[in-house]
Amino acid sequence: MKVSNMNHQAKALVLVAFLLVLSGTFQCSSSYAYEPHDSKKTQTLSPNQLGSFVFRLSGSVHQGSYTVNMEIGNPPMPYTLDMDTGSYVTWIQCDAPCINCLQAPHRPYKPPRIDAALCQDHMCDFVDHPANYPCRQPNDRCHYEVQYADGALSIGLLVRDSFPLHLTTGFSRPTLIFGDFMFSDSLIFRCGFDQRVPPSTLPNVDGILGLGRSPLTIASQLRAQGLIQNVFGHCIGSRDGYLFFGAHSPSPGTVWMQMAGHHRDDYSPGHGDILFDGKVTPLKQLEVVFDSGSTYTIFAPHAYTATLALVRIKLIISTVRNSLRGTPLREINDDTYLPVCWKGPKRYRVVGEVRNYFKHMALLFSRTNNAQLQLPPEAYLIISPSGNVCFGILNGAHLGLENLNLIGGKICTNISLQDKLVIYDNERELIGWVPSNCNARVAHHPNSSSTLPAESPST
Repeated sequence: MKVSNMNHQAKALVLVAFLLVLSGTFQCSSSYAYEPHDSKKTQTLSPNQLGSFVFRLSGSVHQGSYTVNMEIGNPPMPYTLDMDTGSYVTWIQCDAPCINCLQAPHRPYKPPRIDAALCQDHMCDFVDHPANYPCRQPNDRCHYEVQYADGALSIGLLVRDSFPLHLTTGFSRPTLIFGDFMFSDSLIFRCGFDQRVPPSTLPNVDGILGLGRSPLTIASQLRAQGLIQNVFGHCIGSRDGYLFFGAHSPSPGTVWMQMAGHHRDDYSPGHGDILFDGKVTPLKQLEVVFDSGSTYTIFAPHAYTATLALVRIKLIISTVRNSLRGTPLREINDDTYLPVCWKGPKRYRVVGEVRNYFKHMALLFSRTNNAQLQLPPEAYLIISPSGNVCFGILNGAHLGLENLNLIGGKICTNISLQDKLVIYDNERELIGWVPSNCNARVAHHPNSSSTLPAESPST
């Protein structure tokens, strides 16, 4: 939760995502969208002429993090970024100079002074300014300050710099200044030079890759420059995965949902009903948001309580039926990994060892041909370091989410969106998903800008 004197709530949520990584205390991120200052370049090329590129995602379900390596600046320097569909600005720790830099994979980013965003920039209206760095003149550099209830604080500035990209359309080099072609495009993002967070968790990334619904995201900016369609997607496997930007031919069987109109800032397929073991439940019209930056899948309090009750009842029935086989599970309260865990006669390594004791869940979106997002036991159970089976859905009441249900991209040892290719088509305002072999390797390339790996249904 953030402490701020901002004029409206949207400002208070601008930079949550990166502080997630730094402090480890926040569980979801939010974004704010506004109209672009100049979108005249948006239609410079027809969609068929636009390119695409693919990044490898590194990580695993055990690490609980999937990251992408990107190069920023001139000369380009590598940075490891955590992808986040709930944040709209790419944000990295920087040396401007760095006052309280935290441990990260690479040296802090050094921003180019000539390309710092100024106070007269319309983006600067959406941030609070530190007392030591106010906007006194239009030509002052634009600084921001974000403070959180747990004591975390981030201070930084807005900058422009180049992101070298290798697109499928070839190696031309467009620039905003000279109009000459080079795939090293000036984009706007944030760098933070003063990070004050509780010492409980150190980051393992340099920043975040903001993928939210806003003209400020990398995808939106590249679309405005006529380079790609404003489409991206991620495929998270049990190990590694991939992230693509631009044109994509979806697989047969892809489920498409219109993005909910009342969620202009988030990726939401709208309201869904929970099915449990293939049967309808009283849990209907739940407000759902896809957020790859949410560490856990989070249900609103009433949905959490009812879903956990269903899991417990079915588990008791399954345990009684299977007790003669010597594999009972009993609920325990001494595993501090998550609030609800079950212990078996041995230490478990993977959910597959106990999946027969648990039932499938699904989210049913009745407004679009009864489309379903399947949530098998692997999508809501976690094996703790102690070898116990834990319920991987959190109660939103403990996180300030009373009505929202976040379908998280990352769970510490399990993934709600694992083994699914999830596509965010901002051109048509559609969200799509399809089972896929997300462990397939993308071709090795400076940024893996090849075609996507051949998709095959996950098993």
